[in-house]
Formats: sequence, C-alpha cells, structure tokens
Amino acid sequence: MTGNLGHNVCVLHAPRLAVAAFVAAAAFLVGIPPASAHGVGGIQPTSYLNHVSNIVPRDAHFSVEVIDLGRRLKLINHSATPVIVLGYQGEPYLKVSNAGVFENRWSPAVVLNQQTTPSAMSDAGAMRGTNANSSAQSTAPANWIRLSHADSVVWHDHRAHWMSSKPPPVLSGRDGRRSRVVFHWHIPLLYGKSAARIDGSIQYVPVARSWQWPLASAVLIVVALFAASARPHRALLVIPAILFVVCATHVIGEWGYTGDGLLATIGAALYAGAGGLLCAVAIAGRSAKRDRAPWTLIAAVVVTIGVGIVDIGSWFHSQLPTRLPGDVARSLGAIALSVGVAGIAIAGQQLRRPAPRSLQTRDTDALI
Repeated sequence: MTGNLGHNVCVLHAPRLAVAAFVAAAAFLVGIPPASAHGVGGIQPTSYLNHVSNIVPRDAHFSVEVIDLGRRLKLINHSATPVIVLGYQGEPYLKVSNAGVFENRWSPAVVLNQQTTPSAMSDAGAMRGTNANSSAQSTAPANWIRLSHADSVVWHDHRAHWMSSKPPPVLSGRDGRRSRVVFHWHIPLLYGKSAARIDGSIQYVPVARSWQWPLASAVLIVVALFAASARPHRALLVIPAILFVVCATHVIGEWGYTGDGLLATIGAALYAGAGGLLCAVAIAGRSAKRDRAPWTLIAAVVVTIGVGIVDIGSWFHSQLPTRLPGDVARSLGAIALSVGVAGIAIAGQQLRRPAPRSLQTRDTDALI
C-alpha cells in the first residue's frame, strides 16, 4: 500500500516536479561557459582550415600536425636529435629530445601562448621584441624546465592562426563567399644545430548553402510536432529513443577528438552524454503517459539546449570539432533541435492535464 501511495502522489505532483526539473536543467546548461559547450575543451566551429604544408629539411625525423581545428600544433620527435622550437624573438622556447620535453622559462612565448589572442600592448610588444623586459629575458641563457618524458609536445602558437577578431582583408566583399588562402605562416626551429622550419597555411572554406540548415530545422519542427500530436502516447517513447540515438552518435563523433586528455574529452561530451542518459531513463520508465512524461520533458530540454541550440554554429562553419562528416554532424543538431522541441511540447501538454479522477480519489482515501 505504501509503495502504491508514494507512486500515485508522485504522479499527482508530476507537473510541479517537471517544471522544477525544467528550470534546474536549463539553469545548469546556461550556467556552463560556452567554451566547454561544443567540443573539445572549448573548441568552437570555424571556417578556417589550418594545415602544415612543408617541413624543412625534408629528411628531418620529426613530424608536425595541426590539431584542435588549428588552435594548436603537435610536434613528435622520431629521433635522438633534439628539436628546438624558437619563440617570437628567436629565443629557444620548447625542446623535444630523447630526454623528454623541456620549456625555457625565460622565453616570452611561455606567457604569450597562454592566451589565444594577446590583447595587451605589452603582449604585442613582447611578440615584436620592443618590450625591454621581454627582450632581456629572450637573450638570457635558456632555463630549461622538464615538462614530461614524452617524445612529443603540443602548444598554441600565435604565428599559426589569425589573431584579429575581424575577418582577413582578403575576405572582403564577394571574396568572402569562396574558398581561398588567407595567409601562409612559418615557425623557425633548430634540428640539432641546423636551422629548420615549419611551413603552413590557413585557408578560408565557407559552408555551401548554409541557409538550408535553418530551413530544414524549421520544417522538421513542424513535422515532429504534427506527428507527436497525432500519437502522444507513442511519442513519449519514440522521442526519447530518437534523441538517445542522436546523443550517442554525437558523443562517438566528439570522443577523443581533443588532445587535452580525458577530462577535456568528458567535458566536450557532457551535454550529449547527460541528454542520452536522461533519454535512457525516459525509455525505461513506466508505460503510463504521466509516468514517462516528466523524464521525457527533462531529457528533451537538455538535448534541445545542449545539443540542438549549442550546435547551431555548426550550420554556418565548415570545420567542426568532430570525427563525423560535416553534414552528418549538422543533421544531428537539426534533429536534436526539432525532435527536442516536439518532446518539450508533448510532454508538457501531458503534464498539464489533470490526473484521472479515480486516481485522485484513490490517493485521497489512502491518505485518510
């Protein structure tokens, strides 16, 4: 008797519980900084394709690649010959040898590279070598501090990305509608005692027919609402099932994309992972509409905000932080948004309906 009573009371108060959960879920998602939202430790979609085009000398036994959508570089030393990355004033900055990875603490690049885009005048002066303090440090003997025993290093380098918040001049007017090279970049190295260099380029790659994604999402929302309204009881099961598949695919695409480690990987998949878990709870719930509706509502809110709305930026950028094909990732966001909106509407409608009178009478008698 006690178990049935507790279950029935929860059903009677489901609308209030659902509203509270709705507000809590929305506040949680809104409170998380956008940098941890899509992808990879803060990696956001972009339309700039950054890649390494050449390594000098060609017979050098080390490799370099661009990772995290151009945000960072990764150098792997495949030999016993040390590789030294030179800083902005030609000073030793990073060293990768058979003894591990070392950083020169006197290099101005140590501080400069902690920011994605230096904004202070002192930072700009340090990069040009006009800051007296930074110039004195860059000419001092290297103070090598071991970072790890690995044979590779990952770092952010301002020479290898577009630092201005404004688009490059070459993209003005109609040039912004077609793919083209924005600029070439070069990073000097020392390979043993010989001069070496990394050459690369940044190419602007716009999204073809980006207008189709907002239009497709609007159409999908209408279709999803119409279909869910026709069979609301079944929709409370089908909607979480669809959203679960979307979240699982989303997590698979993002998992391991970043080089920031496990915690950053988990953070990148937080929205989709939480949404998928809530969808699974909704699917496994009781068959009654009022039993499943609260969990469907909560899951739909999380997925709509955390996957659908967060991924809107992917509609208008060509480079996405996922291993999935671009159109597949954009489609997942559109489905999450449209089906999620339908789930919020249908679950909310079911919860607004009063509980059956027989259930209310039975619960009142039990309380007495």
